Amino acid sequence: MNNAIEPLWPKPFEPNPQQLQSAKDEDPFMEAGVELLKEAGILATIAASVIPKQPRRRDEAILVGMMARVVKLSLAIVAETTTLHGEMQVALFRPLVETIANLLYLQGDPGTGERFDAYVADSLIYEREFVKVVHRNVADRGSRLPIEERILKSIHRTAAAAEVRLEDLPPRRRTGWP
Repeated sequence: MNNAIEPLWPKPFEPNPQQLQSAKDEDPFMEAGVELLKEAGILATIAASVIPKQPRRRDEAILVGMMARVVKLSLAIVAETTTLHGEMQVALFRPLVETIANLLYLQGDPGTGERFDAYVADSLIYEREFVKVVHRNVADRGSRLPIEERILKSIHRTAAAAEVRLEDLPPRRRTGWP
């Protein structure tokens, strides 16, 4: 293990199965859940810190962004749990699991970049469709509103950063993203 990272490494939390089985209320489960989420957040933070801060490739930037999202969602779930305002836990848990699943799937790319290309294409489909809606509204009205100008610039900046031309994106069913 990297000596610079070792002091940050969390002590593994192991729930006590007997305590959970004999629980009379949800407190032992809450404690286990908080400890496991804290550990996952720390591990995600460590993982994100070993990836270059200035990604050299688009694929690294995607992975860094996903790891940052895992950290933020984990921290939000822990905060919700510890303040006993768990209403948002379910809403936060789904994007956390989806982000982790996407991260694992992308890390399994065979080195061709195909999975990353499919992820980017799938992610930008809605933007491409939104550009069409904005252009239709502008054509119907005969003028472009300042907000529409900003929206279009933002979408085109995103596509350029992703190294994609929106008009070259395939239909959603053919992006290759599962």
